[in-house]
Amino acid sequence: MKNQAPDEDEIPENIDFSGGVRGKYVHRYREGVSVRELPPIDPIRFYEIQSRLGYALWQTQALASTIVAFLSLVLDMSPGAAAVETARILEHDAGSHLRHLIEETGTRFPRDFSAEVQQRLMMLLRERNWLVHHSRYELEAELSAPERARGLTSRLELLGDEAQYLNQVIASILERELSQRGLSVPEIRERTREVLDTWAAA
Repeated sequence: MKNQAPDEDEIPENIDFSGGVRGKYVHRYREGVSVRELPPIDPIRFYEIQSRLGYALWQTQALASTIVAFLSLVLDMSPGAAAVETARILEHDAGSHLRHLIEETGTRFPRDFSAEVQQRLMMLLRERNWLVHHSRYELEAELSAPERARGLTSRLELLGDEAQYLNQVIASILERELSQRGLSVPEIRERTREVLDTWAAA
């Protein structure tokens, strides 16, 4: 005997509509949906801002990956713990929290991680949070005003460049610290890839 397919019109027994109000939103439906039109946007300018936005996001995410690898491999954290600490660094207290983590483990504080680099990391934190949480709101207004949009593209490009620079600083510290422990460059890259693959799969 074949199983019969359930009637699609039947309401499952576990759903309770006893507190429902018939026609509660019908007036909204009858009023229709209002669509707010965006101001005319120069497609070339929009493409330029999109490319700068993509560059800034790519570089800030690359920096986050390098910090995860640094915490995991240099400070001997699990990839999961390193990811949690990286989120704290990037969301709240960039330079000082990273310094605290390094000192807490008894690891020698890298000379490359100077006060200037810590300050630049703090400034990047503010710009990164603007990018993630607020840039969309400014984008629409600035696209309709060409003179303002140029300022936005410059800001995005500077953010990407700064993230790339800090990424290189931390990656060089990571490589030097691990090479001093006897690892070769291919081994360092392999271990870094393993950490990031584990992080990405979590």
